[in-house]
Amino acid sequence: MIYVTGSLQSSRWSNKSKLIRAARMAANIHQYWSWSMILLSYLISTTGSYCTIQLMENWRRVDGVVHKRIMLVLSSFALGGCGIWCTHFTGMTALELELEDGTLLEMDFELGLTILSFIFAVLGVFVGLKIASMDPYFLEMEAARRKEMLAANLKNVKMSTVVNRSAVTRRIKIIALFSRLWLIMLGGAFAALGVLGMHYLGMMAQRSNAVMELNAGIVVLSVLIAFFTANAAFWILFRALTFMPDSELLRLGSALIMGVAVCATHYCGLGAASYAPSVENYADSTRFIINRSEAAIVASHGALLTCYWLASFSVVRSVRKAEMSATASTMREGISKRDKMSKTRGNSIQKIHIASCPQFAILSFLFVNKAGNKCKVSGQMSSEEEITQHWLVSKIFLSYLIAVTGSFCTIQLMEKWRSAIDTKDKLILLVLSSIALGGCGIWCMHFTGMNALQLTREDGSVLRVDFEAGLTILSFICAVGGVFVGLKIASADPFFLELEQEKRKNILVKDLAATAMSDVVNKQKVAKRIKLIALFSRLPRIAGGGLFAALGVLVMHYLGMMAQRTQASMTLMAGVVVVSVLIAFFTATAAFWILFRALTFFQDSEALRLGSALIMGIAVCGTHYSGMGAASYTFVEDGMGSGGVHFKGSQAAILASHGSLLFCYWVMTWSVASSVRNIASMTSNLSKVSKRDAGPRTVVVGQIKVADSSVRANGNGSTANTPGGASTRQESIAEVGRKSSSESVFNEV
Repeated sequence: MIYVTGSLQSSRWSNKSKLIRAARMAANIHQYWSWSMILLSYLISTTGSYCTIQLMENWRRVDGVVHKRIMLVLSSFALGGCGIWCTHFTGMTALELELEDGTLLEMDFELGLTILSFIFAVLGVFVGLKIASMDPYFLEMEAARRKEMLAANLKNVKMSTVVNRSAVTRRIKIIALFSRLWLIMLGGAFAALGVLGMHYLGMMAQRSNAVMELNAGIVVLSVLIAFFTANAAFWILFRALTFMPDSELLRLGSALIMGVAVCATHYCGLGAASYAPSVENYADSTRFIINRSEAAIVASHGALLTCYWLASFSVVRSVRKAEMSATASTMREGISKRDKMSKTRGNSIQKIHIASCPQFAILSFLFVNKAGNKCKVSGQMSSEEEITQHWLVSKIFLSYLIAVTGSFCTIQLMEKWRSAIDTKDKLILLVLSSIALGGCGIWCMHFTGMNALQLTREDGSVLRVDFEAGLTILSFICAVGGVFVGLKIASADPFFLELEQEKRKNILVKDLAATAMSDVVNKQKVAKRIKLIALFSRLPRIAGGGLFAALGVLVMHYLGMMAQRTQASMTLMAGVVVVSVLIAFFTATAAFWILFRALTFFQDSEALRLGSALIMGIAVCGTHYSGMGAASYTFVEDGMGSGGVHFKGSQAAILASHGSLLFCYWVMTWSVASSVRNIASMTSNLSKVSKRDAGPRTVVVGQIKVADSSVRANGNGSTANTPGGASTRQESIAEVGRKSSSESVFNEV
């Protein structure tokens, strides 16, 4: 039930309001806020806003009407669905309602109003984006057309102002940023209406043992904030970024400001609500109910996953071809430099082999010692009474999505690594790839998957599982370090290293030297042999890289399992452990073969990229869950150990899952999308220049003065003396000076 108090209160609710106040005097409901969930909701709104900026920039580049509509719909989902609606339900879990006796009220949501609130948010943002996208400055990409519109607004400028360059520049900037804003304001109004409708429908969907009151004054304030912030966000998106498209910091700042706008509207609306206890639980009388914690999990993870994959396929994919064509000449110039790097890379690999072996030996020694203290390894299952293990399928599926996302991000980063020339850039991209695959795709997936396991006693109680901080951090280092060494070795594969098709052909020709003449004349046999050589020859570097990656993953996995702290002892079946080791080595090598060999020869296949990420996700999950299948648990009173710093299991899973998705999105955005966008912009500018140069041009025959004698240049390039040439030249110089001055002012804007 919802009541509105203040100047907007209806008289027919006065009796019920008195009952509510009487109940409040008997027992109050205290509101507590979780700052971690508030921060998470802000990060989600910022991510959705940045994804919308990327999609709307792509909307400007596409030509087809159908493509523009698709981009607009995706932008509406990114901002309205992910950046606003998912932020709302994530932020709702930040509020805890507690009675005076310390009892926490359970909050659920009614399904129908929840779905309707989503429709309101997406539809309102869609209409707003549709209207605001017709802004003449945003719609027109060509600078020449913008200059004409700016010049039309300068007709009434006084001559005294025109001769003042700084005054003209200031006026042009003001006109460019703040004139003709009615379309942007109208679009912001529709978006604000959608957000407000979504927000209060979402609050009305709450079902609990409480009655909600809304303060009319704060409701009005939230409405004003919604309209103001929506217009400010649309002005940033459709006007400020239009005139400064090369500023990545402005894009990030815009997303941060838009995130503040979304959260300000949401939490101001939540601040208008107060709660009074109710004898009736309104969830009992509601037919379709959504659990609040489950809604928050779906909303937060769904928002980040949607933003990542929308940006990957709608932004990066659309401009990858522009990157390949624009960097072709740059790659040719850097071949000699890359050849030198490849020579030194072979020496560095030998050093890595030697230096990394002692590290893994130390880690394995630690593993054996810790295993002896914390768990038992047996050849057969223990005969003691065991704890029942239950698996949450939803969290298993979430862990798989995290593994796929980390794998796909690694594919993107390693493709970027190939095109990079500078040694420092290559090292940075290799480190980011190691964190994306080892940290996000494997380590974060591991702790998300660990949370999918529930240990249940015979009385039905679920054991709480925490993690020891030292072993947890060490497991992260092992995963990232092992993957880094593996990627470093495998990236020296000759087919992956060579970007030029001609050099790959030379490698294939060398491997075909021993082919019999009878096979050479058979075209089909030669083609088949070439494919086999290209895909399966010279694999020791890939196998070596997969070996080190598998070692890192295995050490990480069993360190993470030994880090468990609960009222149970863990026993590992030796046979299943051996199977998990074999699976790890096989799947790691297969994943590296896909990454460094299969994708090398099919660079234009987006389906292969996605399929590769899906297969790599299966490989990661196969290693993880086969390793977890080796464990059985027996209840003990004193637990598996005490002392040290512990991480709460549920909090570790939340941090791992959300952190991995946020990292993958922002790393992909900054290291891939931003550089690709710059190259695509350069290619677009070059094409415009070529078109302009190819068009008809008017040659103006001017008059010049050489050595105090006036000459005239005719169309053939010859000269003739002309009386009064000096004065004519002075007039032409003054005219050209005025034109060039105004032109430079426009170019500055």
